[in-house]
Amino acid sequence: MKKQNLYTKFRKWLRHIRTETNYFTYGTSLLLFVGISFFSLGFEGKPFTVLSSLGCGGVSSVIVAILIETSNNRIAKYRNEKQ
Repeated sequence: MKKQNLYTKFRKWLRHIRTETNYFTYGTSLLLFVGISFFSLGFEGKPFTVLSSLGCGGVSSVIVAILIETSNNRIAKYRNEKQ
């Protein structure tokens, strides 16, 4: 069996993350919502309230989605091993 160098292993792992899971989408969404949260610090009053609630709500939604997908993947892996 041919040994793979670190660069090849990293490329395979990155391809797996981008195509077979939604973690790439979750990461970009998380960065977007954190950016909205920090952008809201430049305002006062109502715009601050609206933008900060969008940012914080988005961050919590992304975290919950990651937890749900991780749990579903674990259950599916267990069922595949059981069969």
